Amino acid sequence: MAVLSGNPFGTGSFVFRFRMPDGYWICPHTHPIEAHIRAISGTFLVGMGSEPDTGALRTLAPGGEITLQTGMAHYEGTRGQTVIEIRGVGPWGIAFVDPRYDPSAAGTLKCTPSVRSH
Repeated sequence: MAVLSGNPFGTGSFVFRFRMPDGYWICPHTHPIEAHIRAISGTFLVGMGSEPDTGALRTLAPGGEITLQTGMAHYEGTRGQTVIEIRGVGPWGIAFVDPRYDPSAAGTLKCTPSVRSH
């Protein structure tokens, strides 16, 4: 994570970038603020809801954007090393729908989305 402007954990506007490796998944979670996300490089995958499902993903190529409303449950993944830029008005935070998938907790479970074919 690299902060470009502001303080994501304070009040006021901020911009930061987050780099993730290929095949990285963040299990369903919410944010306490509206988040504006733009793909910088790689492929960013976003799904809505509290159950990760690869058949229900929106794909963001570089330059693609999405706005996530306050408290909207969603999950994310990558294809290729991916960098995203997040803009908002802080404080930033993340709350996992199922706390067992919170990577900051000891004994965290790995996020593995279900695969659904069309």
